[in-house]
Amino acid sequence: MAKGPFMEFLRGRVTQAAINTYAETEIRTPASKTEKMAVLIHMIEFHGDDLEGTEGTYASVTGALLDRTSTAIRSINAPEVIAFFWRFMGLGRYQGTLTEHNEQESSPKAFYFDPPILYAKDSIWLAVNTAQCPSVKTIDCRVGYTLEKVSDTDFISALVE
Repeated sequence: MAKGPFMEFLRGRVTQAAINTYAETEIRTPASKTEKMAVLIHMIEFHGDDLEGTEGTYASVTGALLDRTSTAIRSINAPEVIAFFWRFMGLGRYQGTLTEHNEQESSPKAFYFDPPILYAKDSIWLAVNTAQCPSVKTIDCRVGYTLEKVSDTDFISALVE
C-alpha cells in the first residue's frame, strides 16, 4: 500500500460580468488555524478562453491567483500575486506567455514550485481582467497541493507573508 502525501487539487473558475472589466472569485482552502495545517502549493495551472480579433487589432487577458481580495490585477510584482498569467493577441496571431519565464507557450499555463509554497490562509482568489476583448472571458485554475502540519512559527510566518 502506498504511503506519504498525495497531491490534491483546488479548482476555480472566474468569468467577467461585462467585457474588459475586473472579476474575481474566492476559492476556499483546507488550511486550518486550529490544527496548524497549511497548504503546500506544488503547482498552479491556468487555462483561459481564446482571444479573438481581426488583422491589425490586439487583445489581452490577464489572470492571477491572489492571496487576498483586490480590485485589479496590478502586476506580477504586486505583493498579493502568487501566480500571474498573461495572454496577448496582436495582428490576428495568438501568443501565450508565461511571464515568469518569458516563454511563449500554448494554453494551459502551468507553474511548478520546488520547494512548494507554504500557504496558511483559508481562501485564495482567482482574478481575470481583459483589454480590447469583444466578449467576456473566463479563466479556470487548478492548484495542486498537499496538506502539512506545521509549527506555530511557520504557520504564523505563512499567514503574515
